[in-house]
Amino acid sequence: MRNVKIKVRYKGTNYCGWQSQKNGVAIQDVLKAAIDKITGEDVKLIGAGRTDAGVHAMAQVANFVTGSSIPAERFPHALNAVLPDDISVFHAEEVDMNFNARYDAIGKHYRYYIWNSRFRPGLFEEYCYWCPYQLNMELMHTASKLFVGTHNFKNYMSTGGSAKTTIRNLWSVEVGRESDIIYIDIKGNGFLYNMVRRIAGCLVEVGRRKKTVQEVKDMVEGKNTPASYLTLPSKGLFLMEVYY
Repeated sequence: MRNVKIKVRYKGTNYCGWQSQKNGVAIQDVLKAAIDKITGEDVKLIGAGRTDAGVHAMAQVANFVTGSSIPAERFPHALNAVLPDDISVFHAEEVDMNFNARYDAIGKHYRYYIWNSRFRPGLFEEYCYWCPYQLNMELMHTASKLFVGTHNFKNYMSTGGSAKTTIRNLWSVEVGRESDIIYIDIKGNGFLYNMVRRIAGCLVEVGRRKKTVQEVKDMVEGKNTPASYLTLPSKGLFLMEVYY
């Protein structure tokens, strides 16, 4: 038996997320079916973590144990031949049998894209949040630094999250701009349900001057709970990398 680690890119638009669910088609199901087909086995596919419905990935990581003799480096071509066009395996390697894509991960990098223009994004509609209002980048940058470090992010978790603790450590939060595209890069040891989308929404509200930097500081420190949140849509969120 061999343990194979793969890296996957996917467009999440047409899926209910990574993890298998009863109410829709999940990326995990489609990928597992492809692996089963080419190996002739019923494999257990383990992903590094959930991505919600509509969220995309540039480098999701997964692993599966197989008795197949297919060389690891041939799995991407074999799988892509039977996968739909919006899912692509671009790397495969044989790893130690003890490797687990979920439990061995020490952190992740997410990126959120905002289209900041008076005119709608058109071609990029499925990959970003459209904000037609002028955003103050300096204020967004200042507020972003308040999230760095170990904090209780309970104010940034949507209802329905099942985490045992809301304490997380964010290594870095960066806000950048290229023409009409604003991107928010967030790296950390773990994330709560909708946490990245809520942080991004909070930064947009700071950029629009609907929230102050002090209000963000108070929320991060748990001193107050806002009456409402701007949770940005899933389509602008990308899983960029998983760290081991």
